[in-house]
Amino acid sequence: PVEITPDDPLAKGLADATKDYPTVQATVTNGVVTLTGELKRSELPNLMKSINSLKPKKVEQKLTLK
Repeated sequence: PVEITPDDPLAKGLADATKDYPTVQATVTNGVVTLTGELKRSELPNLMKSINSLKPKKVEQKLTLK
C-alpha cells in the first residue's frame, strides 16, 4: 500500500523543504502539494526530491522557472 502523509505533518515538512527557496510558496490540500512562485531551473531537482520524500499524494508544480 502507498503511504500518504496527512496534511498537517506534510505542511510542516514542506515549510522545512522550502525554507531555502524564499521565492517558492507551497500549499497542501488533501495530500496534494501545489508549488507556486519562481525558482532557478537548476534548483528544481533538489526541491522536488525534498518534497517527494515527504510522500505527498501528488505534486502540482506551477513554478515559473528561470
